[in-house]
Amino acid sequence: MLADTGKLVAAQDAVIDGATENVKGIYRVDPELLADKGARQILVELLSVKSLDNDEWERRIRRAIARTDNRSGILESQFWKEAWALLRVAPSPVLAKIENAYDQIKVRCRDGAWRHRHEALLRGRMIPPEEERPEDAALTIDTEFHKGDAKVLATMGVSDLPRAEMRGFPSGPYGYADAMLTQYQVNLKKGQNPHANLIDIIGGLSAPHGWELIARASGGTRARISQHFLETDAFSKCRAVGFGHTSRTDMYPKMHYANPAVWSFLRTGLVDVDDNLVDIGMLAKHRKRLRSLSDHPFKTWAPSRRRRCQAYAPLCGHRGRRCRPEG
Repeated sequence: MLADTGKLVAAQDAVIDGATENVKGIYRVDPELLADKGARQILVELLSVKSLDNDEWERRIRRAIARTDNRSGILESQFWKEAWALLRVAPSPVLAKIENAYDQIKVRCRDGAWRHRHEALLRGRMIPPEEERPEDAALTIDTEFHKGDAKVLATMGVSDLPRAEMRGFPSGPYGYADAMLTQYQVNLKKGQNPHANLIDIIGGLSAPHGWELIARASGGTRARISQHFLETDAFSKCRAVGFGHTSRTDMYPKMHYANPAVWSFLRTGLVDVDDNLVDIGMLAKHRKRLRSLSDHPFKTWAPSRRRRCQAYAPLCGHRGRRCRPEG
């Protein structure tokens, strides 16, 4: 059909009215065509051409996000560029209406890949521009591509700090299930010998939304992210997870082990002590010696005993149903 720009466009790219000047790929129908009563009826009733109101904005944005599903490479990049062309000019009320889609929206990182909002950071406190390294490209949002997206990113909760709000994750990090399997096998009855790939977390886990950034970062960036989580006590809300046979829960025992996010943190986290990077795991290994000291640099990060037993089990050394040191 004819647009007000004089171009012929597909019906799905046309609207009857609404501001389209700054919206790439959406065109208003030619006014003379709309002035014809019969033509307008065909456009609205047969071709479903709509007004560009907030509901239509929402529909188009959700459709653009859905098009990115299971895409990779050039197609993924193309579809996300089209989605962001809508997101960056969408009215604020529309951005609020799609809040439940924020976790599906990906941002472009400096390495050219597209990642979810909890997997990337803006330059700032965790990745200072003056200390940025090539290794940080996979964690850092491409501010050249997103130079006009400050409002949208802020609305989505994207910043220079890891997202701390608790979220559910379906599975744990690489190596967690294998590490817990050895302990789990001790609790099996005689004759029980399940396939190892069927023994895993039951019901997923809950952890700070940005916890995976720690393992993905390196060097000073990893240390800054680790220390941020320590200083904000983010892992204190983590709870032990159910672990056992993922399909035959009636036949096999269900045990409770340390939260996988905390387990990963204790194996990958770093802290900066007088310009030296120290493994969090080393601190855990020497926890008894640290507790015997009257003062040390890590005391300010120690949570209460109750929360420590729920979240920092390997550090506290306390054995209990929901707090069990893992090897």
